[in-house]
Amino acid sequence: MLPPEWTTDIIQSVEHAGQAFTLGFRVNLFGEVIRVDNHFAQLPPAARVLMLGDIDFRPIERELERAIAYHRLAFPMAALGYLSGPEWALFQQWLQNTWQTFGPHSIPDHATYLTDPLTHGIYLLEDESGTKVLDLIREILTAGTAWEEKIEKTFVVPDPAWELVWINFLPVMQKDYLKERMFKQFGLFRTERAWRFLLAALKRPDYQQMQNSILEGLQAFRHPEILQELKTFLEQQMVGNDKMGFFTSYQLMEHFAAYGTSDLQPLLYRALSTDTVNAAGKILETLSITGATETAIFDCLSQQLNETKAPGKIRACLSGISELEDPALYLPMATTIPFLRWAYDQPEDDMLPVYLGRILKRIPEEEVIPKMKILWEDDHSRARELLLEVIYESGRTDLLFLVLSVLDSGPDDLQMKAMSIVESLGKKMELPEVVPKLIELSASENEEVQAKALSTLCAVLKLTHDAVALKWLADRARQMEDTYLQEEIAEVQDAWGLPEGEAILEELCANDNSGWHYGAQKSLQKIRVRKISQRIRQTLDSKTDDEVLAAFLAFSQSADELERKGCWATLDYLLERLGPVSYDFRRLAEWKCYGWASEMEMRRPLLGRPGGFVLIASMGQMGGMELYDYIQFPQRTRDFPDWIRYETLIEMGYASW
Repeated sequence: MLPPEWTTDIIQSVEHAGQAFTLGFRVNLFGEVIRVDNHFAQLPPAARVLMLGDIDFRPIERELERAIAYHRLAFPMAALGYLSGPEWALFQQWLQNTWQTFGPHSIPDHATYLTDPLTHGIYLLEDESGTKVLDLIREILTAGTAWEEKIEKTFVVPDPAWELVWINFLPVMQKDYLKERMFKQFGLFRTERAWRFLLAALKRPDYQQMQNSILEGLQAFRHPEILQELKTFLEQQMVGNDKMGFFTSYQLMEHFAAYGTSDLQPLLYRALSTDTVNAAGKILETLSITGATETAIFDCLSQQLNETKAPGKIRACLSGISELEDPALYLPMATTIPFLRWAYDQPEDDMLPVYLGRILKRIPEEEVIPKMKILWEDDHSRARELLLEVIYESGRTDLLFLVLSVLDSGPDDLQMKAMSIVESLGKKMELPEVVPKLIELSASENEEVQAKALSTLCAVLKLTHDAVALKWLADRARQMEDTYLQEEIAEVQDAWGLPEGEAILEELCANDNSGWHYGAQKSLQKIRVRKISQRIRQTLDSKTDDEVLAAFLAFSQSADELERKGCWATLDYLLERLGPVSYDFRRLAEWKCYGWASEMEMRRPLLGRPGGFVLIASMGQMGGMELYDYIQFPQRTRDFPDWIRYETLIEMGYASW
């Protein structure tokens, strides 16, 4: 128990929107805040209105809470001499007078008297020479309105002390992105205090949008109490009206997967059939980890589909069934038809056709074709619209005849949907029968239908060769003003090795009035790079295995950017010639890293190859560039681990800037 003379009362003024408010602090000689008197908070509502008028008092309350959090940290810092100035003069004078009353052998030990963990942590830093951390705390406290930005520095100066500082400040911070970063990094502290703080935050309504970050922070902990709280949290989400965000659902399932006990299965089955939990694929994965089989999951969901009439539950069960991987587990067409018709009357939902399309994809053709013909004639305003969406998601080619019937005689909106299906299928198979109809639709009075028809025709003609249509497209390109479509047409021409593609792009680039040169220039560059790469390939073909690498590296250093790109476009060929020779690939890594900025798009041939490497670069913050250059060796070598930073290669003498 502290003697009364070791404590004092300090009044601090807080300004907000031109009004002054007072806070009373009872503080001991170590700077520990023992009591806070928030006079404004103690006023009854009527008194507040009389004093300030009928206004929103929440900004004032938040500012006072922030000031209290500030002073809880600032008083011990001032007691240790890290803060000074007029604001602290009275307190520090009292401290000086009080400390002078002690003899040299009667100075009290803070460890005996401190009860506040935050203050105790500050004194531990002082005892352990944690000057760098204390200086950063002082920087935060003296930053004025920019104090939250200063807290960002704590992310790069790791220290256990930040746990208490974050717990103190996080509730009063206004920048949500900083709060989210803090929540995610609380796992670094590995303390019971940290996970209890995160669990308490998970229950707060004002942190609802940050639940996935809180759950990510909790990933570092394993404790029976945490598991029980998370189960309770999921139970509450399932009976609530608010839909849980996908990332929150995903993080929650990550937790349950980590525990992986079979007693979680009943809860997870319920979550799978509940529309408020939005991560069917992840729930299925978690159920599998707990020992549930896909057959058991399918049987459970099928039974619930038969028993429920609730739209949300039906949707959730369809979602779960659509995520199953075993092709033998499918709903018969007779069972699926009622849900297709049920979907006609459901509110607009982007995902419902996806679920139904995945389900339809697995059903045998002999069941699907006759029943879909019947459904196609349903007298419902949304029938064909929804069925087209489902066919699109299913990717079934055996239902193309229904799609083509819409192209022949359908309203504009359905023709647009039908063309999306044709475009998707046209990338997988030849569709010569649709070409004449698409040419016809490209003359539609509806400009959207016209543009969609041309774009779809371009997609189809990349796989379906039609000399007449290609010639027609080339002529059409010179008559239009849509530069995006012109570029698409040029790509199709080039895909078949026709000179018209390059000619169209050259004309487009020469048109100074279009304002859209960049895309055309890139497309033209691709064509020219391909031609250059063919020439370089011929040169490399003429070299022996001992000469080919030197020849390649000579091209890679060319002053002509297109020649450099053409060189890297032959990398796949070079890898086949060289084989997994570690020294040669280290030399390649050196040149590749040196020219990463202009050659990034050429990294693809290296993926998954023995001895290959992958460079990863990301744009940094605040307009600058922050590089994460890694080299990946898919198979271990004697010298390198699987992943190695480029800087490490430099240090080892294998590369240079």
